[in-house]
Amino acid sequence: MKVFPQPSDAFYNYAVPRKLLESMQYQTNLVIDTGYGTLDWFVTEGARPLTGRCSATPKSVWAVISAVAEHIAPDLTLNPRTMQRIDNALRVKTPLNINGRQVDITPMRLIVTQIVEDAINEMLLSIGNISDIDNILITGGGTHLFADYVKKELGKSHSQIHTDVDPVYSNVRGFQYAGEFWATRDASTRAAA
Repeated sequence: MKVFPQPSDAFYNYAVPRKLLESMQYQTNLVIDTGYGTLDWFVTEGARPLTGRCSATPKSVWAVISAVAEHIAPDLTLNPRTMQRIDNALRVKTPLNINGRQVDITPMRLIVTQIVEDAINEMLLSIGNISDIDNILITGGGTHLFADYVKKELGKSHSQIHTDVDPVYSNVRGFQYAGEFWATRDASTRAAA
């Protein structure tokens, strides 16, 4: 039985279908998993976690949509459907309707940016010097909120920043790829014995 930390599966989701697992095993990778409740960062050497450089912060999707909701009206966080509307408005840049009226969320982009900046700065402080990072993988349901900032700021020093095409499901697909990879490897090892 093998146990995989959730963010590691985004690594497998990126590396396995591209046939990069062997070459990436000698590289240092940073997975930024922008989840609903937490922003997780996971630094690996190959697929092996460097646990001292892995952590999380609650400054992720929920923090962003809660701050936007509070800016509009403090009681909005009590309605899950309204929170979903705010998330959708930020995700697909659709109009936001609250109480039957359209709300312009453009001025609230500064709130979003501040939370994203705070989260990424917290991550960078936790990780330390990132000059050894070869690949940065951005995934998770909050990719739409974090990817542009990460690419802008970390792209100043890193050229290998990859955003998952379908980031909401990358961990699920990664679990499958990891399971298939290790099952095949274990079967080969048993056959050779």
